[in-house]
Amino acid sequence: MRNTMKFPAILFVLFIALSTWQCGSDPAPSTPVTTTAPAPKAAPIEQPEPQFMQEGILEFYTPDGKRKLQRFDIEIAHDEDQRQQGLMFRKSMADTQGMLFVFDQEEEQSFWMHNTYIPLDIVYIDEDGVVVSIQKNCKILTDTPLPSGKPAQYVVEINGGLSDKIGLAPGSKTQWRDFVTNKNKGDIAF
Repeated sequence: MRNTMKFPAILFVLFIALSTWQCGSDPAPSTPVTTTAPAPKAAPIEQPEPQFMQEGILEFYTPDGKRKLQRFDIEIAHDEDQRQQGLMFRKSMADTQGMLFVFDQEEEQSFWMHNTYIPLDIVYIDEDGVVVSIQKNCKILTDTPLPSGKPAQYVVEINGGLSDKIGLAPGSKTQWRDFVTNKNKGDIAF
């Protein structure tokens, strides 16, 4: 009885092996083979570049106030949402443009370059309009804190390297006119 059971089992295994071999060797199957490829990843949503909107003018002066260093067309960040947005997602800015950040009170400030694509000079200014410190040529796309080191109530962002180019330094004076609120800091003249 042992011999009779062995023969049908061998035939069955041989039949399965030959069937598998023939199916696997067919170069052109009669029905198309479909595979499920992973869906492509969605491209990141591109944040539209905010456009510059002039909301005022700002001028930097020498520490003695006798010589104007540079005049800038400025956007002004008046509230928390505007301050959080800042110059993020900008790809360029003219050397005659900048952004002024207005805070409610004078205290140590700290900025970062999160989602900021252009190198900036960050100019910290006290309540009297005097430059207290400058963070120069700030590295783009980083969350590294860039502190004022001293109390400041206003901050101006301009293109990186511009503060050295125009001779801006701690002790320099500023004044500006805000077209939105119709307020001035200093006696700025047109």
